[in-house]
Amino acid sequence: MGDTGRLKAVEWLFWTILVLVALSIVVASVIVWRSNRQLPPGPPTEEITAEPKPVSPAEPIEKPETVVESPAVEPYEPTQPVVEQPVIEQPSLEVPEAPTSRFARLRRRLAGSNNQLARALADLLSVDRLDADVWDDFEATLIASDLGVGPTTELTDALRKELSVDGVSDPAKAKQVLRSELIRLVDPSLDRSLNTQGAENKPGVVLVVGVNGVGKTTTVGKLARVLVAEDKSVLLGAADTFRAAAADQLTTWGDRVGVATVRGPEGSDPGSVAFETIDKAITDNVD
Repeated sequence: MGDTGRLKAVEWLFWTILVLVALSIVVASVIVWRSNRQLPPGPPTEEITAEPKPVSPAEPIEKPETVVESPAVEPYEPTQPVVEQPVIEQPSLEVPEAPTSRFARLRRRLAGSNNQLARALADLLSVDRLDADVWDDFEATLIASDLGVGPTTELTDALRKELSVDGVSDPAKAKQVLRSELIRLVDPSLDRSLNTQGAENKPGVVLVVGVNGVGKTTTVGKLARVLVAEDKSVLLGAADTFRAAAADQLTTWGDRVGVATVRGPEGSDPGSVAFETIDKAITDNVD
């Protein structure tokens, strides 16, 4: 029963849609037919003609003169291109050590060298026969202890003479001989003070001279560190105008401790650089 009822409902819906479509077609046909019918013509209209009135000539209209002001032209000014200035990094200043801390560091280094010397001397006395290889090893130890080639050669020659003459085999006595020779090389009576006191109202002058390669520039940089640590104002003069990059090297040393450097063109007269340095030091009241 349920399926039969559904079939009848579908059939009824189909016929209803079909009837609606047919009615829509009929209504559309009637509308089109009425729109195509022609209306009957109306009564004829009479043409009314009127005589034209005489037109008096119009007076000419004077147009007001319009003054067009041209815009003011500004004079052309060429604009300079904006050039970004490079950022220059200021070198970091190295604060020099105070004299007390510097001496403490020197003592620590000398203590390490002393231990190396003691071991080298013990090795020297522990062998049965002192040949050339043993003395070469001893010299290498002294040089590694920052004693320098010249003092090492002089000290080794003195020890070889003492040990060969006296036949020293006691380590304590050999150490005493080594100590005496080192004190003799150092020469405590020698005045090693740095005299930087200038004349009245004039700066002190330190002139560093020497052949190429002996360490003049490095020594000047170290002296500047020492003087700055003593709260003294310093001015450097790069009078070595012939060696390549000598002025640059000295300037770098000065920049590290905040000290200015006077320099001249490469190959210029060194005396002129020295004169300009002293003149600037007097003007700036440098110590």
